[in-house]
Amino acid sequence: REERRKMAGGQGLLLPLVVLTALGYEYQELHAAEKLEPLTTTAARRPAGEALDSDAVALEAKFASAALPRMDRCPCHVFGGNRGYYVFDTSGEIPSGLNHQQSNLKAILTEGLSLGRSVLLRKPTLTRDHNYNKPFKYNMWGDFIALNKSTLTLTYAPRIKSKSFLGGGAGYLSSSQSRKPRCAARLSECVADASESQLRELIKAPTTVVHYHNGSILDETNRGPLLVRGPDPSNVREDKVALVRKLPGFPGMLGAYQLRLNLMPPDHVAEAVPPIKRWLEATSTTGTVAVVHVRRGDKILNKKYCPDEMKLATSPDNIATVLTRAGVPSGSAIYIMSDETDFDHFSPLVEKYHYNVATNIHFDHLHSLLEGCRDDKDDGDEKKKHPPLR
Repeated sequence: REERRKMAGGQGLLLPLVVLTALGYEYQELHAAEKLEPLTTTAARRPAGEALDSDAVALEAKFASAALPRMDRCPCHVFGGNRGYYVFDTSGEIPSGLNHQQSNLKAILTEGLSLGRSVLLRKPTLTRDHNYNKPFKYNMWGDFIALNKSTLTLTYAPRIKSKSFLGGGAGYLSSSQSRKPRCAARLSECVADASESQLRELIKAPTTVVHYHNGSILDETNRGPLLVRGPDPSNVREDKVALVRKLPGFPGMLGAYQLRLNLMPPDHVAEAVPPIKRWLEATSTTGTVAVVHVRRGDKILNKKYCPDEMKLATSPDNIATVLTRAGVPSGSAIYIMSDETDFDHFSPLVEKYHYNVATNIHFDHLHSLLEGCRDDKDDGDEKKKHPPLR
């Protein structure tokens, strides 16, 4: 930790660990992704002690010119004194998958909302490794989460140090007496997507409006209408962030505040489910149905994922073994969610194990949802080559 602190310029910033051994994933900077420039490069540094009298007017003008939602009625403003807006500069994030980015999203929302601010979300830093190295059709958080249907609850629940009843070791407990509900709302009341052009326009606001922080939050730091989580323009760094919750200031903040999210899918995702559900119910001869996630793609190509083991784990024989252990008998209907482009790979599940099997290629309504995610040769004609496996 001390060496990493020195490497970070002696400012207390810990560079992220290169390997998460618990998961067996090695985070490298070899991911293909769109480069996000630091948001701070377009703003001038705030002069110390400058008056803030015209901040609200200046920020309101910038919100109008950037066509951003105001979110004035966010309940989280009440305990924060309506302090304004929060943006997390994601330019230092290591590109990763959506689940990993969702963990970062929760940490970002917790900090912004706990400061009594509404949150403007920059697009997630997704890796193209999961999309055949192709540009993403869906780029914003609202493409994956229905902000107007999802809800949040923020609770202040600081941990108190106590002795363990087992062995007398020190530990931490969350005191029920200290738990204080802060706010509850629909995400759209306090959270909004912001495009790159919108954020650039917003950050061009007068220097008294934009403030920066890169560590623990003090009252002096949490001032002004717009707070950007990132280095100020005089100290732009190239540190790479794997887990936002490990950044300076986040562990203590996340230990004091609990954010519960009830995330709902947007319509274009939710509406894709009923036709598959109807097919499963109509096709099963046993009354049992199953949905199986089979990730292959980069997992069977990249040596860091042990591709030989991954090929065995995602083989039809092993899929059948897993289904049997789960109590799914032959004759049941199986929907396989997979990035495998050769759909004949799953044929043994039909021919050998006698399951009724389908994948996304067998449903017309999924073609537009997944358009651009497959190789060019995998177009609508592929459906003729691969009829539903029954």
